[in-house]
Amino acid sequence: IKEIALELFPESFKNERKPRQLLQELGDNLRALDPQVWESYLFAKIESEKPRHAVITDCRLVGELNSATENNFIPVWVDCKDDVKVRRLIERDKVIPTIDELNHKTEQDLQPEMFKFSMDNSNHLFDTFEQIDKLVFQLENPQLLMSSKTAIEIGI
Repeated sequence: IKEIALELFPESFKNERKPRQLLQELGDNLRALDPQVWESYLFAKIESEKPRHAVITDCRLVGELNSATENNFIPVWVDCKDDVKVRRLIERDKVIPTIDELNHKTEQDLQPEMFKFSMDNSNHLFDTFEQIDKLVFQLENPQLLMSSKTAIEIGI
């Protein structure tokens, strides 16, 4: 969405603040025309580029999650403590996000229990990379999985 918004509304990106409301409204309005617009766009892009591996870094709605799963992606809940999340948004955008922005459907639709795998992104980036490495190891070695909620959840 950001690429499209940047092309259509470059003036909205002139200051340092991410135009969160514009991005949310653009996404909502295009979904009103076609509920699967973003899934169709993403999978068409993957099909045309044919990467060896693909990672979907931003999935915000149940329909997007279902489409990813149906296309053999392995969803991972990435958690972050609220205070850390808000601090990072302020550092990046230089503005405190509004309550409406934080409560938008795209910020609330998915819940941790919808995911088989989870990781915590509240600490240093190195910790996140370490969790990713361990998750990839688990996925490559399924015989080592302990349960449906796996050890990645507890930080191995």
